[in-house]
Amino acid sequence: ITVVDPPEDPNNIYAWIPQSSGSFLDIDLAPGEEILISVAVLQGSCLISGALTLTGCVDCAEKVCLEVVNEMDEVVTATCPDESPNPPCLEAGKNYKVRVTEPTGDGITYSWSLNDVHVEGASGSEYPFDLMVGQDIKISVAITAEGCDALPGSVTVKGGANCGSQVCLEVVNETGEVVHETCADDNPQCLEAGKYMVRVVEPEGDNLAYSWSLNDELVGEPYGPEYPLDLMAGQDVKIGVAITANCCPALPGSVTLKGEHVCPETLELALTDSQGEPVETADCLPIGDYTLTVVTPEADALDLIWYVNGAPYPNQTNTSLTYSLGEGETVIISVEAVNCCDRRPYGQQLLEACDCPEDNLGITVMRDGVPIPPGGCVDPGFFTAQVSGDLGNATLNWTQDGNLLGNGNTVGFTFDQTWGDDCNGPPSTTITVTAASDDPNCPPQSVSTTLTTCGQFTLEKCVPCWLLKLGILLSAGIFAIALAIFLCPVVVSTVVSPIPIPAWEPVAVIIVSAAPWVALAAAAVGVILWGIWRSMCQPDLCGGWLVLIWQLLVGIGVVFIYFGLCPACLYLLIPGFGLFLSGIGVFIYWIIICRPSMCKIFFEIGNLALVQLVVGWLQIILGACIWTYGPFLMAIWQTALFAVGWIGFIWACFAAPPQN
Repeated sequence: ITVVDPPEDPNNIYAWIPQSSGSFLDIDLAPGEEILISVAVLQGSCLISGALTLTGCVDCAEKVCLEVVNEMDEVVTATCPDESPNPPCLEAGKNYKVRVTEPTGDGITYSWSLNDVHVEGASGSEYPFDLMVGQDIKISVAITAEGCDALPGSVTVKGGANCGSQVCLEVVNETGEVVHETCADDNPQCLEAGKYMVRVVEPEGDNLAYSWSLNDELVGEPYGPEYPLDLMAGQDVKIGVAITANCCPALPGSVTLKGEHVCPETLELALTDSQGEPVETADCLPIGDYTLTVVTPEADALDLIWYVNGAPYPNQTNTSLTYSLGEGETVIISVEAVNCCDRRPYGQQLLEACDCPEDNLGITVMRDGVPIPPGGCVDPGFFTAQVSGDLGNATLNWTQDGNLLGNGNTVGFTFDQTWGDDCNGPPSTTITVTAASDDPNCPPQSVSTTLTTCGQFTLEKCVPCWLLKLGILLSAGIFAIALAIFLCPVVVSTVVSPIPIPAWEPVAVIIVSAAPWVALAAAAVGVILWGIWRSMCQPDLCGGWLVLIWQLLVGIGVVFIYFGLCPACLYLLIPGFGLFLSGIGVFIYWIIICRPSMCKIFFEIGNLALVQLVVGWLQIILGACIWTYGPFLMAIWQTALFAVGWIGFIWACFAAPPQN
C-alpha cells in the first residue's frame, strides 16, 4: 500500500499501523480477513493522516457435486462430471445417503430439501434417505459460503419396480359388461357396432405411463389406463398400448376387434358356364369350366372362404370361384363368411360331371374286315362301319343318306350304285353316326364319312353339258349388261367421264336404244340353253342346280357393281351387292351341304372366270362413264378369279385322288 498524497519526499516521516516505515506497506491478506490500515505523515511542521480498510475475497465454487452412496459406502451414482439425463434406478428398500463432494471446507452451511420441500434439521454435508418401490425422489441442497452466493444442486433417483411380464386388456361395453379379455382369449373378437372402453387390467399401480395406438399409429391425445373406442360395422381395429414403469422396459399389449357386418342367414349361389350363361340345376353337367358366384346382396362386405369337397380352396377369397369340372368328377363346392359374429352364413353347390360323348368320334368302314382308307373310291358291295372314340353313356343312331341303319357300335350297309355316263360325278353315300345322351346337358356328337364309286367321266356327254352351262352363264352376263344399260343409260356416255370422246356419243346412243332388245334376246337364248341342259344333262341338286345358281348370282352381281361405279348410277350398287352376296351365300351352302371335292370347287370357280373374261371385256368397252379406273378394277377381279380357279383346279385335280 503506497502513500501517493502528499508526494514522496525524503524529508517526510511516515508512521503506519500495522507498524512500518517508509512511504509504502506490505501486508498478507487472507480470504475473508478484514484489516484496518492507517498512516500518519509528518511533512515539515504539518501532520497528515489517512486510513483504509481491506477485506480478503472468498474463492466461491461454481457448481455443486453430489454423490449417492449405499449402506456399504459404495457410490451408486454421482452428478459430476455430468449428471445422466435419465434418473438412475436404485434397489428399493435400502438405506442411502447423498454426499456433497464439492465445494467443501469450513464456513459452509447446507440447506437440504426433499422433492422441493425443505427438510428441517438437515444441515450437514450428507443427507440420508430410504427408497421405496416405484418411488421417485429429488434431493436438493443449497450451499452457502461466507462471501459467496447460495449455490444449488440436486440429484434424482428412482426406486426399482417389480416389472410385469404381460399386458392384460379387457373390453367393456356401454353397460359396463366385460365382453372380451386378452389374457383369457387372444383371438380377434367380433362385436356389435357401438361404443366400447379398452381398459388395462395388468399391470396396475402408480407411476405408470401409457402410450396408445390405433392400427399401429400413435394416438396424439394422452390417455390413462382406459381408451374409448367407437366401433363401426365392418370395421377392423387393432388397439395397442405400451406401458412404462420406473426402471422397467416398455411393455406392449394389443387387442383386435371386428365390427360385425350385417350378415345374411345363408349365402345364395348362382352357377354359370364358361360363356357366362346361367346353368339350371340338373342331375349332371358336361365337363368344362363353371363359375359359382355369391349373389347375396351383402356378399361384397364379407370375408369369404371357399371349399372344394371340404378342403379350403387356395388363394380364393372373393365372391366367385371358377372350377374346371373333369370327366366323371363329382365335387361339392361350398363357401362361408367368417367375419360374422354369432354365425357363419353358408352356401354350397353340387357339381357332377355327365358321362357325355366326346367330340373325338370316328368311323372306320371295312369290307370283309379290311379297313377302307379315307378318301378312296370303292366298288359296289356290302360294308360294315364301326364307331371309335369316347361315347360316354350315349345311345348311337346310324344313318345312310338320312335313312336309319341301326343303333349298335357296328352296323352293316350296302352301297351298290355304279357310275354311268352322266356328268354329275361319281355316286356317293354318306354314313353318319350320332351319339346322344339322355341327359339334356349333354350335347349330341356326330361324325360322318362318305364313300364314292370308282369310275371315269364320259367326255362325249360331259363336254356338251359343260359348254351348255357356259352358254347359260354367258347369256346371263349379256342380259345383265343390257339390263344395266337400260336402267342407267348414262353409264355408256363419256359426257360424265374425265376423258370425253365426242365420236363415241353416237355409238352410245345406238347402244342405249338397242339395250332392251339385247336383254330380251339374251334372256331367250339363256332359257333355251337352260332347257336343253336340264333335259340332256339331268342335273341334281349338288352336281348342277346349286352350282349354276351361285354362278349366276355372282356373275350378274358383278355386272351391276361394275356399272354402279359410275357416279350417276350408284343405285345399281344396291342390287349388285345384294346378288353378289347372295351368290357367295349359296356357294358356302353348296360346300356345307354337298361337300364337293376341292377339284370340283376350283373347276366351277374357273368356269365362272372364263365367262367373266368375256363379260368383263364387254363391261370395259361399254362402260364409258368409268373408263378412267374401271379397267384397272376389272383387271384385279379377273386376275384374282383366274388365279383361284385355274391354279386351284390344276393343283386339286391332278395332285388329288382320281375321284376328286
